[in-house]
Amino acid sequence: MDPTKIYNSGRSDAHDLRELTARDGIRVFYRRWFSHEPSAVVLYLHGQGDHSGAFAAIGDVLAGEGLGVYAIDHRGFGLSRETRGDISSYDIYLNDIEDLVSRIEQDLPGKPVLLIGLSMGGHLAFRSAARLGKRISGVIALSPGFRGRRTPISLVAKVLLYLLINPRQILPSIVNTPLTTRNRSHLEAIDRDPHWVGAFSARFYWATLASLSKAFKEMRRITCPVLVLQGGVDHIVDPGAGRRYFDQLASVDKEFRILPGVYHNLIAEPEMPQLALEIAAWIKERATVGSEA
Repeated sequence: MDPTKIYNSGRSDAHDLRELTARDGIRVFYRRWFSHEPSAVVLYLHGQGDHSGAFAAIGDVLAGEGLGVYAIDHRGFGLSRETRGDISSYDIYLNDIEDLVSRIEQDLPGKPVLLIGLSMGGHLAFRSAARLGKRISGVIALSPGFRGRRTPISLVAKVLLYLLINPRQILPSIVNTPLTTRNRSHLEAIDRDPHWVGAFSARFYWATLASLSKAFKEMRRITCPVLVLQGGVDHIVDPGAGRRYFDQLASVDKEFRILPGVYHNLIAEPEMPQLALEIAAWIKERATVGSEA
């Protein structure tokens, strides 16, 4: 199956697949959209279970608005190597993101680099911004995942048990996929998608908690412009946790928008084309200000 056509959205000829050899030698896949003299560059970080292929349509819109666009497959997801749904530490994801930012800086020197993250990718975007400082010119977080709506006690018990006896034991996802979006065609595509990850190791869940704890300790280091778009009918994450994190950011230029009637997965929701245009306008306004400074 052609991975650029999994979701039958976006133009397969608008971007290509590339490889990055990470600092530990693992090959990580990413997508790069074709653009000429972009005003700024965005790097998309996908959510749990997902991959960069689902970003194709919104990537086309952003590239059509004059932005450089990249999207990574976190290791263990999509086309990237490593065991599906398993990680020992989110610091590995952060290293990969930093390595890809370095590649972007080589490809498009002098261009502002911003991060767009969905759910898990939103919290990774914030942590990357805290780590990379002035190398990141802005963060757009889509329904950022700082706390789940509900976590079954039975899963918590299993995670704690397998952390002791077999940390790499794969356990079911706590995400109810049909509740992520109103877009039925997207949900049907997930069912056919060989690169979708629907189960995760005990240590993945533990690493998630550890990373969230670090994120709250790092929030005062984030000073770049921030836009948070939060679905108003989010069955997956707690918007209140995202708001508490947002309120404590050191950024002066920051905005938190609740989108009435919209579900968790903003890149799949019917409102996506308009949201993409609004994101592009937000980015270009700040890229213009930065170039005039």
